[in-house]
Amino acid sequence: NPEGLCVVAGRHSQAVIERLAAAGVACEEKDMLTFRAMMLQRLIWQAAFSIVGSKSRKTMGDIAEDRFDDVAIVIAELLDVLKTRNPDVPLDDLDTVLDYAQLVYASHFADVRPSITALFRFRNGYFYELAQES
Repeated sequence: NPEGLCVVAGRHSQAVIERLAAAGVACEEKDMLTFRAMMLQRLIWQAAFSIVGSKSRKTMGDIAEDRFDDVAIVIAELLDVLKTRNPDVPLDDLDTVLDYAQLVYASHFADVRPSITALFRFRNGYFYELAQES
């Protein structure tokens, strides 16, 4: 758990924080809009790396090193969609989302190979539903 990325919101937040703390995982309570922003940005990272890595079968670390320009294009497009669809959610600016994607997400999951097909609906379902509505 990279520091500051585990967050919860809602009426059971304290119970979740206590359980995670017992397992050695730091977690913070956030307001619902901040929580939603962090959740959506995490979805962006997962979707972008899955899309770019689906054909190459490279690890996230390799994708971050060799194909981050492609990841950045996907992140920029998805972030624009989220900002349009969620105007009240305090999403970070593009540079911050890109920094987190490369420095936190890609490094934390450096040895993982993304799969776009196995978990498509789970990881990309939100964006898939938005595309279907368009």
